[in-house]
Amino acid sequence: MTDVVSGYTRRRALLGKSQLAVLRELKHIIAEWPMKPWAIHSDNGQAFLNAHLKTFCTANNIHFTRSRPYRKNDNAHVEQKNGFLVRQLVGYERYDRPEQVEWLNSIYALHDLYFNYCLPTRKLIRKERCGGRVKKTFDTARTPATRLIETNALLPEQIQKLKACQTA
Repeated sequence: MTDVVSGYTRRRALLGKSQLAVLRELKHIIAEWPMKPWAIHSDNGQAFLNAHLKTFCTANNIHFTRSRPYRKNDNAHVEQKNGFLVRQLVGYERYDRPEQVEWLNSIYALHDLYFNYCLPTRKLIRKERCGGRVKKTFDTARTPATRLIETNALLPEQIQKLKACQTA
């Protein structure tokens, strides 16, 4: 799960792709998320696009959208994170035993802390075409947690919780 504005990311591995398993892990991530999400945008996979997820979103007053069929760039933010935060970390192996999934989730929990609180990133502000070249302008590098705090979308206690994790 990735917050598009800040880049804040949380991951969970699961055994299989059943709709109920995906919903269980999504609830786990949202329970640990620094704020209540206002929207969820999923891809078109059967594990994500289902009645359980729609019911969950409706019950929790979360706006639900999905990718357009055959448009792989609709989830570019998440796909970029999958490449950087999943594939480079654990590769393309298949983890199909419960103890492997448990191990992977413990690795993800530690790596999420590192990524969200220690690894500054730059966000693209604008692109300008100058003849045959494209000039990209980036903002100052900041961690996803810092960006999340700067959005002014958090309550004071949520900010304190994030800052406590930053200094720990």
